[in-house]
Amino acid sequence: MALLGTQLVVSLVCVTFLTKLSPIIGHLILRSGLHRYLPPTDDTYRQLLATGTKRPKRKPADKSRDSRGDGVVNVSKSLAGEIQLKSHRLKILEVLVLPHYSEFQFILDFSLFSTAVFFITEIYCLYSPPARQGINLSAIWSLVALFIILKNLSSFSKLYFTSDSLVGERSTFLMAMCFNVLFSMAIVALPDRYLNLNLRQLYVNLTNSSNNITQSNTTGTTNSYVCFGLTLTVISTAIGSLLTFPAFRFAKLFIDSLRNPTCPNIYKFSFYMATVLDSVYVGMWVQSFREHILCHPDTPVIPCNNYQTVHISVQMLSSLVKLFLLPTCLQCHLDTAPRKLEALQRETGRVSSTAITDMIRNVYLSLGMISSQILYSVALSLHIAILYSVSESSSEVVRIYAFNNVAVTSGFRDVSDGPFVLDIGWEISLLRHVLMYLAFYLSFIHEFMLFVGMFFHAYMSR
Repeated sequence: MALLGTQLVVSLVCVTFLTKLSPIIGHLILRSGLHRYLPPTDDTYRQLLATGTKRPKRKPADKSRDSRGDGVVNVSKSLAGEIQLKSHRLKILEVLVLPHYSEFQFILDFSLFSTAVFFITEIYCLYSPPARQGINLSAIWSLVALFIILKNLSSFSKLYFTSDSLVGERSTFLMAMCFNVLFSMAIVALPDRYLNLNLRQLYVNLTNSSNNITQSNTTGTTNSYVCFGLTLTVISTAIGSLLTFPAFRFAKLFIDSLRNPTCPNIYKFSFYMATVLDSVYVGMWVQSFREHILCHPDTPVIPCNNYQTVHISVQMLSSLVKLFLLPTCLQCHLDTAPRKLEALQRETGRVSSTAITDMIRNVYLSLGMISSQILYSVALSLHIAILYSVSESSSEVVRIYAFNNVAVTSGFRDVSDGPFVLDIGWEISLLRHVLMYLAFYLSFIHEFMLFVGMFFHAYMSR
């Protein structure tokens, strides 16, 4: 209880900082040099119409096409592309009124402090080895964060099925779900010698443990493993599909930042670094890459006893780099407003002033949702990696003490005197392998969708 009390004190201190600093951290990211573009004013439209007087004159009856009684002005799309938008730095009130900003701020603060609890707990367990035998409270922080992230991502995905104007997004989501089913089934069907997941060995251990508890001699069949694999497929497909649009969004902003001449080279290098770190994290799950390159018996790049620590560190470093790139991604999104006006020059016809105003304003209003999507994808992978690290370092045996002379059934560790020990190591092993599978699969599918989105946006923006 003393060990748990120390972790509880750390959690309470982090909760105190969370309540005091929560209004500050989100403002720092969304106001770190971000500039939004303002919609054109009425004077801008009058000057624009004045510059278009050189075109052929129309009949007096056709002048209603340029202006209407309700103050709406219709301008030619070729002239609309010549509008120079004014920009100004985001203010606090403009950030607070953004849709989904409250969810973004809460997940950002909660993820930062839950990661701090994890690091402090790991350092404490390093200098106090008996602490690893207790409950790690950082796992509770990560579980709460995962529940909130999945709930918010599900609410975003629900919009694609409830709105009639998002038919394209709905089709993309369903197509991504089909790809997730295909990839997850292929990963489950792979032998253990290809990936360091050991799913088949896990199923054999679970079957043997259940047979010992039920005092039966039945063995697992192929059909039973198929049911076990389908369960993992359903879980991974449901979560992986939610990462489709965050990955596509990050890919689009990545391409836009590379083509932006004003973007500093340090940010472009950070984009490449984040992509490489994700690829390395996925590659470290490959068994041959681990045994023959990283942990080679003759010349090991990473010591085998430190492999897990390095693996989790790569994921955390990738999450830190993406968090560093978040303001740059958001500014790249805001810079799409003038490019949308320039795209009107390649179209024919006329456009109303209200349509231009809504187009510019929607770029600003979607800032909260885009920042939330990028942050959710980063925080989801980070918390699953933290949970996997906690389960990996947890004890294999949970001891439950009871009074003397209590009947002990098969499957438990027999003790003649004193308290008895309940061996539920198979349950911890199941949790660890499921988290291992999700950590690999979500990183893999996010990286795959990222490369698909980069190829699509690079090809379509030619």
